[in-house]
Amino acid sequence: MLRKIGVFSIDHDGCLNNRRESDEPKMILAKREKLISYLIERIEKNGYSEVVLMVGSNRQDIILDRMNCENNFNISCFPLISALKDLLQTQLSEELKVTLDPLLLADVFSNKASGYAFNLATKESGTGKSCCGIFAKKVKHPSTVLDPIKTNILFAQMHHIALTYSTPPAIIDYHFIDDEHSKILEPLNKIFNPLIIPTGVTLNLHHYACSEVGGPKLLFAPQKGLGHIDHGYAATLRRFCSEQIPFVKNAVSVSGEAYYFHKPLLEFYQAQQADAAPQSEESSAQEHSPLLAQ
Repeated sequence: MLRKIGVFSIDHDGCLNNRRESDEPKMILAKREKLISYLIERIEKNGYSEVVLMVGSNRQDIILDRMNCENNFNISCFPLISALKDLLQTQLSEELKVTLDPLLLADVFSNKASGYAFNLATKESGTGKSCCGIFAKKVKHPSTVLDPIKTNILFAQMHHIALTYSTPPAIIDYHFIDDEHSKILEPLNKIFNPLIIPTGVTLNLHHYACSEVGGPKLLFAPQKGLGHIDHGYAATLRRFCSEQIPFVKNAVSVSGEAYYFHKPLLEFYQAQQADAAPQSEESSAQEHSPLLAQ
């Protein structure tokens, strides 16, 4: 019987940590009752054999983390996601393993091992109550390439997780939770079609804003991956995202709004995977994501 892995990539600002919330991580999580109850319900309902948390925020390096701390008057994302992992472990069955996968895009774009940037940033962030201190001298922190709608985060995380749990094979539900419906979740649903999602991985996009009264909810039908696992996903991202200026030349339109940098990545995967996909599945993927037909 295949293992069933539940991966939860969770946004920070507006989702896990509200603006002007600068308390200790445990105090902040005490205010996220609806989110935590939702996570536990999903985990228990789906019968996962292992749960993995990931950073779904654009705070993918310590510089962006510090900048957002200062702009939003809140805390570092690194100790907060770690505290959430510990909290879930205490509220779920002892037999169910809850882990934190520390991959950040700073690792990808700096060609570092997974967890290098996270561990380095955690040492400086401390407990997380304040993350606006001076950087440690003589320590060079890796940096990332910012993508406003997080395409690079989802691409890297899904292929990384698919590789991590490829032997023995596993069924992977990848849950991405964010507070931005129209700006992030809707474009992601249009951009990621089954040919870009690795086989064995199902993409689930959820909306949750900690400032709103309502709780989390699944916005779109889950997308089951039909694509192969990109063993060189880091190199793929570095190839297409190493510079920000050319993004403007590769603008594509989703619902009348322009987004950048995605078209070359999508065209690459269209050419690489279309021949390997059955015609019916390819047609379905093209219908789901009009970007691939451009």
